[in-house]
Amino acid sequence: MNGVQRRKKRHNSIDVINELYQRRRPVYMRGDRKNFIGISWKGHAWVCEGIKSANLTVEYFVEYLIKINGEYIYSTAGGPTWDTPINSTGIGIESFYYNWGWGSGGGNGWYGNPSSPNGSYEYDRKDLYVTPK
Repeated sequence: MNGVQRRKKRHNSIDVINELYQRRRPVYMRGDRKNFIGISWKGHAWVCEGIKSANLTVEYFVEYLIKINGEYIYSTAGGPTWDTPINSTGIGIESFYYNWGWGSGGGNGWYGNPSSPNGSYEYDRKDLYVTPK
């Protein structure tokens, strides 16, 4: 192909994330389903077409159910309360959009794992990066 450069590399999740975030280009992926004594087969190829991230922040408080004088009451034991909760720090969560190439209803969608999103095709993973020259 004229005008483009192709690089095939062993699968690396960080490389995929960088390609999607920084260069905003899809990544062609392939992998095999079976592996026996180093020989793999029953392969498939698909495209990772997008990435999105979300930050998760959790607000929480602590309550204990304790028994005092035969009665159960709620106590915070000095911890955060319902009217003064604590916020956790944000946790980044990435999702990856995979086009499996099987047409509509073929499982295309957002997945949380850039390595082997559906648990199959985990052997002999390769990624193809296509860039303009």
